[in-house]
Amino acid sequence: MKKALLLGVFLLLVVATVIACTSQKEAEYKKGIELIRQEEWQEASLALSLPALENYSHAQALQRYVNAKLDMQKGYIAPAAGTVIKIPDDYNGYFSEQVLAFKKEVLQKLTELTTEQINDQYKAKEYEEKQKSQKYQPGRS
Repeated sequence: MKKALLLGVFLLLVVATVIACTSQKEAEYKKGIELIRQEEWQEASLALSLPALENYSHAQALQRYVNAKLDMQKGYIAPAAGTVIKIPDDYNGYFSEQVLAFKKEVLQKLTELTTEQINDQYKAKEYEEKQKSQKYQPGRS
């Protein structure tokens, strides 16, 4: 009797934890969606990059879309193309028409670049990310 009661309480706690985690994932995902709607690309990228959302619905495709948007704002066509190419051609989640049209646009712009321009863009982005990571390292002044 006591074991059955303890098992029941344990199962109830497990179910409550699963429900709470699912609710938190859903809230973060919806936050990311709303930030995309507002074209707040940096914040949307952060919201959709949480490890908990890694396998959540279309979060990965949306994060790629957002990251490519950020690259395009900086003029990094080649890195953006490297990101959007990973979005499935049959993507049918939130903003699917926008996402697929943007993918097509970026890939078209890529065809207009020379190999040297592509290499330069990747180098510039890598340099920028290196500078950013050095700027935010703890213990550095």
